Order: sequence, then structure tokens, then C-alpha cells
Amino acid sequence: MIDRLKMEKRAISFREKHGLGYTDPIKHLALLDQLKVVAIFKPMSNNVSGMAIKVDEYRFMLINSEMPKGRQHFTIGHELYHLFEQENFIMEICDSETFSKANKEEYLADLFSSHLCLPNDGMLACIPEDQMGRDKISLETILNIEHYYKCSRTAVLYRLKELGLLSEHGAQSYKTEPAKSAISMGYSADLYFPANQDRIIGNDYILMAETLFEKNLIREVDFLSLLKEVGDSRI
Repeated sequence: MIDRLKMEKRAISFREKHGLGYTDPIKHLALLDQLKVVAIFKPMSNNVSGMAIKVDEYRFMLINSEMPKGRQHFTIGHELYHLFEQENFIMEICDSETFSKANKEEYLADLFSSHLCLPNDGMLACIPEDQMGRDKISLETILNIEHYYKCSRTAVLYRLKELGLLSEHGAQSYKTEPAKSAISMGYSADLYFPANQDRIIGNDYILMAETLFEKNLIREVDFLSLLKEVGDSRI
């Protein structure tokens, strides 16, 4: 409970500091650009959702483009915790949205992202008054929250459980085939499929790659691969 309250407070403070508004949906890619975070979207292994590295004033993020778009957005929030909130952070390879307590900082990053991407007051504003009770929430309302905040079904269900509006049993009935349920209600299915492959955000990409290589945080083969991505003349 204490961890949740602390991360909620930090998420609110982060929104205020960066002019995001208390309940507004985050434009995740635009936020990365605003924060001068160099981000690359590339296919990664199934058990890795992203990676973050902080060196001096540089912040770098790698997002698994094979993950559904909604989960990518959650992962961005997760990595922002590492890059801007965690003390003495250097590097972490992450599997976000598990809410596992096995790794304390990973758990805190998930909590931070869940409150950053899905603020309490904003979620409650999306829920009709007659659904303000345990397991009374409808699929239509879940989809409304999901698509307003551009987040994954897993993240939305977790937050609704946290707010006391869904039991574990109630959440289970909404976990399967989120894309199919969205289409059946007239929503786009984009959130539930991979996106942004090979996308690069940030103007300091090459300088960041050079810094990571010089600090021995990436191997030469990785450095050359990063340069190749942007067609650097040295390759």
C-alpha cells in the first residue's frame, strides 16, 4: 500500500512538472521527444519489453516493437521511472506490466507507470456512477478507458482492481481476446497489435550511441548496428 501511494504521488508530481495535466491522456511519443529521451523501437525477445540506460545527461530507451502498442505505451512509462525517478540508475533490461515484487525497482516502475498512464481522477471520470461498485463495470467502460488513455487491457484491469472496482474473478472475464472485444464494440484494434517498428525518436541518436560505446555499456557490434539504423556514413 505504501509503495502504491508513493508511486501515485510521484506520478502526479511528474505530470505537474512536465505540464501534462492531472487527468489528460499522455501522448507517449511526443513526451519522449519533449524530455529529450532517445528512443528506438526494435524487435526484442518475448520476455523483454524494453531497456533503459542513463549516462551523464543522456537518457536512452529501447522498446520492443513486437509488443502490442498499448503495452509499448505502458513500457514507456515504466522506463521513465528508471530514467527520471530512480536514484543512481544506470541501466536495466525490463519486462514491464508484470507487477511482480521479485525485483523492487521493477515493481515500483510498474506502479509508477500505471498511475502515470492511468490517473485515478481521470479513470473515475470515465466510469458512470451506476458502475461505481465492485464488479459492476461494463466492457464498454473498460474499452472507453483503454482507448482514451491508449493503454493495454492488462494495465486497465490492474488499476480497476486497485481502485476496488474489480475483483480478480471479475477481471478474468475481460482478459481474453481484447482486440476481438474492441472490434465488436466499434473500436479500432490498433492498441492490441505490434507497432512503431524501426521508429527512432530524438536528435542525439548518434551522440548517444557513441557515449554508450565509450562507457562500455554496449559492444562494438551493437554500436555499429545502431549507426547502421540511421545510415551513418561510417558504415
